[in-house]
Amino acid sequence: MQLGERLAALDAADPRERAREGIRQVVRFATAHLDLFRPMVDPGESDDRRTAWRVERHAKPPHDARVGAASVPSAVAPEARRLAGLDPSDPDAVEAHADFVARRLVPDEAETAPG
Repeated sequence: MQLGERLAALDAADPRERAREGIRQVVRFATAHLDLFRPMVDPGESDDRRTAWRVERHAKPPHDARVGAASVPSAVAPEARRLAGLDPSDPDAVEAHADFVARRLVPDEAETAPG
């Protein structure tokens, strides 16, 4: 099943949980298809026109939409292994990261209430 089909099939009564599950699906997709996301997080070796174009055209839009959070641990796996001592491709790590991103982007109502 394609990502779009999985997102369309979500059937959670709670709109916040539906949004979280959609985010989890994107994190799982990003981990499984890292080749699509790696250019967004690869460091620019120089500040040239190509880097500026890549950032403006490909990195900034998803970053602005916070989609970049889905792929960062897997895209920088060697650094994640050294920093956190975990393998970002481990299924348990993917699920933990997916839930973390989902809960940060869609907090519980009590966490967003003024007061």
